Amino acid sequence: MGLTRRAKAYITDMGWGSWLIDNVRYPVYKELCLEFYSTFIIEENVFEGKDFTTPNAITFNLFGQHFELSLEVFNEMLGFTGPPDSISDIPKDWDVEAAHERLIGEETYATLTDQEKKKSRNALLIQDTELQFIHRILALNYSGKSKANTNLSNIEIFFLDCMLQKKPVNLAYWVLTQMDRVHQNK
Repeated sequence: MGLTRRAKAYITDMGWGSWLIDNVRYPVYKELCLEFYSTFIIEENVFEGKDFTTPNAITFNLFGQHFELSLEVFNEMLGFTGPPDSISDIPKDWDVEAAHERLIGEETYATLTDQEKKKSRNALLIQDTELQFIHRILALNYSGKSKANTNLSNIEIFFLDCMLQKKPVNLAYWVLTQMDRVHQNK
């Protein structure tokens, strides 16, 4: 991918390294992806109790074979850092404004108006070039934003803040909740 050591370190510290960095060199098979996504089902209410051991929480087909897995097993199979060693939700005491300030720097943050702090969180103000790059990956691939959109969402700020603070995040949980949101909106 041509990432710098620091960008790789951010991703690895978050618990995503083995999947995002190590596995990115393998080919992607369109037919398998289509089969997986078209048969993928997440049990209703599986995220509410955050019981990662519930059997059959996730079902999908690959190569015509049916799979039923818990979130815990799904995490393990993909090499993600899972609970209890990773974050599976934004903590109630997490402060988005303090995290935003950490990302863009105290001096830059101090120059913003209250409206800019709340509504116009421009990713181009992130001081760390690697985090700007990682934000683009998150914005385009996780959040589904257009190329031109540089506004930071709360979840993007949360992920980047976790990278800065070296806090592992349960990638499988976040990806599955995003897939579930997309599915619910259809």
